[in-house]
Amino acid sequence: MPTMWDRRQLEACREDWHERFVVEFGEPGDDECRADFPVLDYIDRMARRTDIAGVFSSSDYPGATISAAIATQAGLPGPDPRAVLCASHKIVSRQMQQAAVPEATARFCTIDPDNAGPPEIGFPCFVKPVKGAFSMFSRRINTLAELQSHLDRPEVREFRQGFMLPFNTLWQRYGGKGVDGSYFIAEEVLAGAQVTVEGFVADDEPQTIGIVDTEFYPGTTSFSRFVYPSSLPAEAQQQMNDIARKCIAAMGLKRCFFNIEMAWDGRRAYIIEVNPRICGQFADLHGKVDGVNTMALALDLVTGADVAWTPGGGDYNFAASVPLRVFAPTLVEQAPDADQLAEVMARFPATLAWTEITAGQMVDDFVFEDGASFRYCVFNLGANSRAELNARQRDITSALGFALRAL
Repeated sequence: MPTMWDRRQLEACREDWHERFVVEFGEPGDDECRADFPVLDYIDRMARRTDIAGVFSSSDYPGATISAAIATQAGLPGPDPRAVLCASHKIVSRQMQQAAVPEATARFCTIDPDNAGPPEIGFPCFVKPVKGAFSMFSRRINTLAELQSHLDRPEVREFRQGFMLPFNTLWQRYGGKGVDGSYFIAEEVLAGAQVTVEGFVADDEPQTIGIVDTEFYPGTTSFSRFVYPSSLPAEAQQQMNDIARKCIAAMGLKRCFFNIEMAWDGRRAYIIEVNPRICGQFADLHGKVDGVNTMALALDLVTGADVAWTPGGGDYNFAASVPLRVFAPTLVEQAPDADQLAEVMARFPATLAWTEITAGQMVDDFVFEDGASFRYCVFNLGANSRAELNARQRDITSALGFALRAL
């Protein structure tokens, strides 16, 4: 289940792995996996192959669980698929967090979309599917009427009936009974700075490798930029690293990457979400700052090789991933083609960029990402100071040459 990041990131660090590995990208891709995809047949077929040394996926759903299941059935290094499912299911994951790191666990409760009453934790709360992708159907809810209206939307009903089929199928084989992925979770609204703590588990001890700051478009919950390394104080980062290691150890994950979204309110850190997979979007940020693209590290991890991590050592002091967005129906009057993107990346070394729109396209569907915006381009860059990072971001945005007209 390759994602849009995998080929780009692995190509960016090809010289670090091409003499030792042959990489095969499975089909279908992450964005082409339909609700009726025969996940169990696919797992069984791939696990019978004898020419695979390791398997992993940066796909949150269903790739992470599928790759874990293939590895386990084939006797290859990798996490238990049940551990991946439990970490991925937001209610089960919260229960495990509550047992392992109660001080970092937000209050939460289950929401039955077919019979939604006032949540036990009260309003306001943050409501999201127990298993989703991106930020689909996740939002702050202030009243019961608002909650019921949100859950009764046709696209939410379609999401619950179709999108969750592979998850429930996987859970029935690897997770046991009693869990339905079609529910929602209501969580305490968390305030403060938001970050992503990344790391991996080689054998028994989880190791954190870095913290990435999350920035938002003003007045929204839409991501505007991710910056590495974090600007949070050392005390906050130490607390977050400790929480991450305790949490992941309790979840029993092995031979895999993880990333944990957290919030820092100035005094305490809280877990927002646990993702039992590599963050493909940030792989080259570590390459720029730490000298090792985490995609290359993942190949060693899932083939059973020794894995070591040393921070620093890259060509840049800072790196960022920048998603460009629109927030209203928009006509794309001009967008760079493949050759123009290549020219921009050549002009700004160590930059990865691609566009998700073409000239003449109408952008008017904001449902299936964060509900408020559409990401039309992403680029990753490096710099040696924050001032240089900001200036280079502006220069790259200008060089891409988009012409967009809001309607």
